[in-house]
Parts: sequence; C-alpha cells; structure tokens
Amino acid sequence: MSIDAPDLGTLRLLGGGSLPRPGQNSSRSDFASIMGVANRGIGAQGDEPLDTAGKTRKVAEEFVAKVFIEPMLKQARDTNKEPPPFGPGQGEKQFSSLIDAQRSLDLVRSASWPIVDRLASDMTRAALAREG
Repeated sequence: MSIDAPDLGTLRLLGGGSLPRPGQNSSRSDFASIMGVANRGIGAQGDEPLDTAGKTRKVAEEFVAKVFIEPMLKQARDTNKEPPPFGPGQGEKQFSSLIDAQRSLDLVRSASWPIVDRLASDMTRAALAREG
C-alpha cells in the first residue's frame, strides 16, 4: 500500500497565494506572499520604490518616532525602579534602546498623527519648490 503525496501547488492560502511545488525555488517575494505581507511593505525593502509622497511620509514617521516618542519611552523606562523580581531584567536593560526604537515606530505607524501629516506635507512642498 502506498500513499501518494498531495500536490502542494494546488493548495490555496488565505492571502490568495499558493504554496510552491516541491523542488521549486522560492524567493523572498514568494515567502512574503505566503505570509500575507507582500502588499503591506513588510520585509519588502527595495522590491518596489515608493513614490515621493510615500518616501516623505516614511521619513516624517521615522523623525517623529525618533525625536518625540523614543525619548518619552526612554524616560518612562528609566523611572522604573521596581525591585528585581518585578523590575526590568538584564536582557530588558541591555536591549531597552532597541525595544524603545521599535515601539516608537510601531506607535507612529499605527495611527494617523497630525504632526506626521504636517511634516510630510511640508517636506513634499519644499521638495516641489526646489524642483520647480
């Protein structure tokens, strides 16, 4: 009695993609489509260039996260003086700046911030003025 392997190329995923056939080379874009993040720009650096508005929006988000949000998170973390079982551990102390940087970017990208909108529009206007 033998059991035939299923044809993996016919399996459809929730995102609309399909699994590659066995032995088929899969690339980074295939992995992104399987994970359902191909169209969200996550992990797809350099795949397709952003337009000017997208670039300025991204720069404005990074600026607000780095200049305004990250220092507040650092200050909040530094005020935590809990005793060892409840306070930050060695790993959290060591990687706190990385955690703050990622959290600040996540916060800025999770909602529409008026300051980000204003910075992006000002940068776009300045870029157009320089070109024209």
